[in-house]
Amino acid sequence: MKFSIGDLVRLRSGGPTMTVASLRVRAEGSSDELVSVLCTWFNGAARQDAPFNEKVLELACDVTEKGGADPQSSVSARQPLL
Repeated sequence: MKFSIGDLVRLRSGGPTMTVASLRVRAEGSSDELVSVLCTWFNGAARQDAPFNEKVLELACDVTEKGGADPQSSVSARQPLL
């Protein structure tokens, strides 16, 4: 399995950093198949969560290492408009 509970992830297409809250696995014989990854994130003060297919997610640290923007640092780096 690629993800663990507590991992920070992002959609491969971009978006907010999310926390893996749970993993839904379907047991089939001797191998486990990951069905969905339940992620939690905040939109302002509102907590949101949704299940995602693991193929549309990547670890957030991988995004930063590839030169992608870290959403936490980009928000704090913004300058006020005059």
